[in-house]
Amino acid sequence: KQWYQRRVRGMTAVITSAILIILLIIYYYRSLAASRQLTIKLLRSQIKVEHVDKQFLIAHIKSEITGKPAVAPTRTQLERAASDLSGIEPGKKKKKKKMTLHRFANPRAVY
Repeated sequence: KQWYQRRVRGMTAVITSAILIILLIIYYYRSLAASRQLTIKLLRSQIKVEHVDKQFLIAHIKSEITGKPAVAPTRTQLERAASDLSGIEPGKKKKKKKMTLHRFANPRAVY
């Protein structure tokens, strides 16, 4: 009977430790995935901004070549350029995904 009790106590400690380690690993990979999602979101917005900047520079280069003053792109043109990259039509709002996982990646950040 004493042998059985010692064995159960030892196994309980091992099982508890294993469960704790598994939970820590799951938490780590979920927070890593959330931070990568945030990075992807930031990179996509950066691509949109760079696309609009490129159009602005091309317009100024064309104005230098032709001698006509550069025309600043209108708001609808900028929205259309952004929608071309995001896959959303201008004027339509994108449905937000409910994702609370990113809070684990950086709990102090303001979202």
